[in-house]
Amino acid sequence: IIIFDPNTVLSIGFQISFAAVWGIVAVNKLLQRPRYLRLPLYIRLITGYLTVTISATIATTPLVAYYFHNLPLWFIPTNIVAAFILPILLAVALPCILFSSATAGTFLPRMADTLYNLIASTSEQFASLSNPTVTSLYPPTWVVAMFYLAMIAGTILAIKHYRPRFVISSMIASMTFCLILVVALRPTTPRSEWFLHGIFTGTALVVTEDGVAWLVDDCPTDIVTRRLINRLEPRLADFLGRRGIDTLTVMPRRYTSKLIDRDGNSIVVGNKSFLFVDNNSVSPNEQGQQIDYLIITRGVTQNAAAIATRFKPRQVIMTASLNALISRRLEAELKDAGIEPVSLRDSIIHSSNAPFASNSR
Repeated sequence: IIIFDPNTVLSIGFQISFAAVWGIVAVNKLLQRPRYLRLPLYIRLITGYLTVTISATIATTPLVAYYFHNLPLWFIPTNIVAAFILPILLAVALPCILFSSATAGTFLPRMADTLYNLIASTSEQFASLSNPTVTSLYPPTWVVAMFYLAMIAGTILAIKHYRPRFVISSMIASMTFCLILVVALRPTTPRSEWFLHGIFTGTALVVTEDGVAWLVDDCPTDIVTRRLINRLEPRLADFLGRRGIDTLTVMPRRYTSKLIDRDGNSIVVGNKSFLFVDNNSVSPNEQGQQIDYLIITRGVTQNAAAIATRFKPRQVIMTASLNALISRRLEAELKDAGIEPVSLRDSIIHSSNAPFASNSR
């Protein structure tokens, strides 16, 4: 596979499949020792199924945590049940596929369905147990690398008969330690962060606060807001996942907490203030208010310089949702007034811990 397509090495599926087969082959080699082969056949079959299933699962665990950021807790009993049923299912289903006309109406299709449903229902039962998954796992690359280095060294030395008991116990201890690190080294994040992100659908001020990701946007309707959320959530999946947050929540137009104070288009987060300007009129109670970030949205078509002069913001932000011609004209107005705006088409305005990128589009 690698000869024909070297880039396959970077594929998640290839890496997980390779690790699983590696674990199976390594354990199978160790099970071919004379002492094990002297055991009764039924014991070897049961032991083989259990050890191969567990080894394949453990061998892929760091990669699953690294790429998918979660770890199912009930994977071993689920896989053990599937490992015993799957060979029977394949033996029954294969004749049904190859000789469908001959097996139609016999007990074989019904038996195949029954076995499949047994695997599916068992998986659902384990998934419904309390705390079925450990989430928000972001193991460092060095932990994953250390796990597989221990796996490589232990496999080679054990197969070469270099004190296999000591080698195997050391390898298992090292791999177990790495798995503990995978779960223990969860990312620590500040209590609150914020960032301004703009795409053509709309502008988003995202503020995290005690496990909630608040969204303040400039969308004209709830339908457009939902479109904005649908486009943002995939982009922010890693950012939200590291903080144990599932979704963006639209902030009410009037909201007050220890950290946030919102009154319509005026939002204060900690010691930073934001004002969304969606038309040329600003409510009287906002007159003369000192603003850190003045966000000019698609509702503004002229007099951007006059609005900026009125509030004297530390930074004027042009949203990405502005019409390109209007955006250039407003930007020229601001520059003529000695104000250098920043466009969300090219950057993300963020607090020190929030995500950033060179191109928000």
